Amino acid sequence: MNSSNPLFPDFALHNTNVLSMVDNFGYLKDGQGSYCTKASVNYYVIGWHKDSAQDPMSKIPGKESYQYFLSKLMLKLDTGTGTQKDTKARSDNESISPTESFTRWAGEIANKLLQISTLLFAAGDDYDPRVHAQDLIAQQNFKKTDGGNQWVYNQQTAAGPAPATPSDDDVKKLRQLNEAQTKLDALTKKLKYTQWDLFAEWYKFVGDYIPSEKRNECYPPIKDKIKALKTACTNLVSQRKKYLEGKESVTSLADAVASKKASKALYYQKLDPSMCIAGLDSGFPTDFMDVLQVSEDHQHVQDFGPVKAMFKDSTGKNLIPPFPTGDKSNKLSDTAMKVLIEYNPFFPLFVEWEGVYYHIDNDKHDAWEIRVRASPVGHPVPQVRYSTKSLLSNDANAQTDTRVISGRILILPQPTFNLEAVVMQVLDNASSDSALTDEQKQNIRTNIRKLKFISAPLSGLTSHLLTRCEGAHVKPNVRVQGQTVIPLQQAIDAASNVEFGADGLVMVDAESAPTPYGSLLELNTGKVPFKPVTQGDQTGPPGANIYPCMSDYLTPDIRNGKHNVVFDLPGLYDDTTKYPLTQYMQLEPSINQGVRINSTFLVRDTTPGTPTPWRAASDYESPIFGWIIVNYADYGLQFFLKDGTFYQEIRKGGAFGTSKSAKYIPFRPPAAPVTDAANVQLDALISLFSPKEDPQGSYLQSFFRYINGAIKTLPFPPSSYAGYASAIVGKPLALANAGFSLELSTPALTAQNSLDKTISAPGAAYKDIVAAHQASLSSYKFPLKIGDASRTFDGVVGYYDASNAASPLLKDITSWSTLYTYFGLPSSADPVINANPQPIPQPTKTQPIAPSTFPMLSPHYLDPESLSDMTSAAAAQFIVKTLIIDPYTSLHAYSPILPSTSLKLPSWTVETAFEKMSAFFRLGPSLITTNVPSTYDLATPKIPAQLPGALPVAPPPDADDQFADVREEGHLEVAAAV
Repeated sequence: MNSSNPLFPDFALHNTNVLSMVDNFGYLKDGQGSYCTKASVNYYVIGWHKDSAQDPMSKIPGKESYQYFLSKLMLKLDTGTGTQKDTKARSDNESISPTESFTRWAGEIANKLLQISTLLFAAGDDYDPRVHAQDLIAQQNFKKTDGGNQWVYNQQTAAGPAPATPSDDDVKKLRQLNEAQTKLDALTKKLKYTQWDLFAEWYKFVGDYIPSEKRNECYPPIKDKIKALKTACTNLVSQRKKYLEGKESVTSLADAVASKKASKALYYQKLDPSMCIAGLDSGFPTDFMDVLQVSEDHQHVQDFGPVKAMFKDSTGKNLIPPFPTGDKSNKLSDTAMKVLIEYNPFFPLFVEWEGVYYHIDNDKHDAWEIRVRASPVGHPVPQVRYSTKSLLSNDANAQTDTRVISGRILILPQPTFNLEAVVMQVLDNASSDSALTDEQKQNIRTNIRKLKFISAPLSGLTSHLLTRCEGAHVKPNVRVQGQTVIPLQQAIDAASNVEFGADGLVMVDAESAPTPYGSLLELNTGKVPFKPVTQGDQTGPPGANIYPCMSDYLTPDIRNGKHNVVFDLPGLYDDTTKYPLTQYMQLEPSINQGVRINSTFLVRDTTPGTPTPWRAASDYESPIFGWIIVNYADYGLQFFLKDGTFYQEIRKGGAFGTSKSAKYIPFRPPAAPVTDAANVQLDALISLFSPKEDPQGSYLQSFFRYINGAIKTLPFPPSSYAGYASAIVGKPLALANAGFSLELSTPALTAQNSLDKTISAPGAAYKDIVAAHQASLSSYKFPLKIGDASRTFDGVVGYYDASNAASPLLKDITSWSTLYTYFGLPSSADPVINANPQPIPQPTKTQPIAPSTFPMLSPHYLDPESLSDMTSAAAAQFIVKTLIIDPYTSLHAYSPILPSTSLKLPSWTVETAFEKMSAFFRLGPSLITTNVPSTYDLATPKIPAQLPGALPVAPPPDADDQFADVREEGHLEVAAAV
């Protein structure tokens, strides 16, 4: 039997419809019915069935065992007989008080829990998986919402690693299908957004008191806004219907092409922070979820009680259900002690909290700065975090924008039970090389339930800041199962003066929670000092003060040994040997609605003379536009086309500092020159190392250092890589373009008041109000960190900025002026590359990836009503980067406001290129016994065996050979050996 009220086991007044009973004290005496006139009575619930035939234990089907039904009731039968087990002595540990026991091992247990926390997401106990798991744990701070769907090509794959490629007609249909799906998802979310705005107008009008002399002035703008919202809802329903029914519906378009549905990336919003109060007992028995042992009547041969004994306690002693009788030491374990014997059953049931929110922001939105700092918990890997710029206690502006927030948390046993379930999962799946010994693991299993703490979210904190109030309220609609909503007549009448009507309430549908109030804060950027947190129960006033514990993500910054808070708290920093305590909680900047980082590889189509805009690469397309291999033997860089065809080589040395080979040599060039956008990008990169651009070869030398520094930290390639020819020379690095953007799930939330005259002025049109809030939110910029040198599971070597303009020239796709990288410090010359290592001057074309160089993203919203092509509009929002990456390793992007996102090249793009890739290096100079001919005879076939000493000649350094077609081979005359 279950109750939806979590207080059901403790507070019967909340469940009068469940635990109500009537007793007339009737009994039989001498066959006649009589009634007691005076009695002292205790009631104990021993069953829930008036008719014993309905009791699940009354009749046991033949196919099920007696023990099976007992297990369903969380009972276990003692198969033994007699009373030998009834006299088992209690252990010495039971004489220790709970407080003493807690202080002995609580700290040790807590430390061990932190050690194994990353094992929840990491199968092994190695460093890299646990660092990765630490990043995944940080993602639990966010609430996830649906990100919509997309359709991918679903045709039978031909032999080989590459997926099937759709025809041009199928490509067109697939893009049309995804456009329809994107609009349907966006219209659905915007409809719910508008429905709530409509409900907010009804609620504000019904809840506000408007004096009679003000009504003629107030009613018209309210009517206009309600009318505009009704029209907006009607239009959204109509447009959404287009994609649900008819020829242009998603279903019809999906039937026209071989496709399957897949999920897009989720939207995220930061969860309300959780508060932990250590040492506070939930009041629930530790054996609340234990299986209790029971016994049958014949097993209790020494039972002299008036009621049959059925249960045994944890020491094996007989118990008469459901209460102990006889010997006072005969107790029903922890449950009996807490509920029936030693304690009042109305133990503390809630914790109240209250705080003052101080909003820290300014007109320039630069009150916070970005830092990359190590986490104080777990492995000290760098994290991208916000930090306040200045000392807040000296800033009067930081002490003015405030609001009071408060809430109540129920004290329930779930935190302990949830912690136990997670810990047991980790311990059961831990590898043999775990940091904990078997004895330590058993210690955790035994004592995990004894930890006394309360952990609960501060529900409603974000809603407070969003002018939305959570909780129960009267709703204007009722819904009968299987039917549409039915407006209440009282709700219709209450808003009749502004012509809301039944049609308006039907449009609201189910979007009638939460309720609006106050002024909106679109971003959390502040400090919250807590007033004393109090605990209480349902029978009396709150009790003793309790101070909360906050995680590293909520602890204020420390400056000069003190927390940087709006008001100094005296006396908390006297002991410099301890981490300073504080009553403040710091909320770093975050967007208070659903948002996600879009990340994808990008490609460009090339029509004759005109490149198309960027678009997301499909799963059957390779986003790679080239490959780089360090040729250590020849002290050069080898470049390959995206399909693995050798293209060109740049070597250090020669008369001009660097030497650029002819294209495709020593292999034959393709029948038709490659002139697509990818090849133009590759040519532009190669030109950076040409003698014309790099006359001293310093940039090529630095590029060697970058790659070598990266390869030292990147993970080893899989064993299958040894089967490719390129493994002889070195590890190839892929060249690809990727885009990143920050997308809102709905339009910016609007303030539900008229205090801000610049945004929500009385009489302002609804669409203008939404547009103004959107412009305000889009004015913020948030940094994005691409890659991480300290995380070996990240594959970013470096990147260049690229253009996302409407139609730039092919040669201007990427800005090659600056390479951003983590590797190749100027003073760390590599002896593998430089036989005589000397510090090399830092070239002007490189910058470290640091907070000052992080790309910035502004949140945007794609309106399905105003955009005819949402796919192109989404691509236009990307900031584009030309990346140098490890083909086997994912690249990651880190944000201080959202979980990290990752991208990885499809495996088939790597395999197909490596299968075609050839490995070679040059030998020479070579001495030959026969001189080359002094004149070239065109009639002589160009057969290598007949042309001893044939050597290819590189073009002059100033030659523009970007699209040169090598038609003849040059030869150097070599003098005969003496």
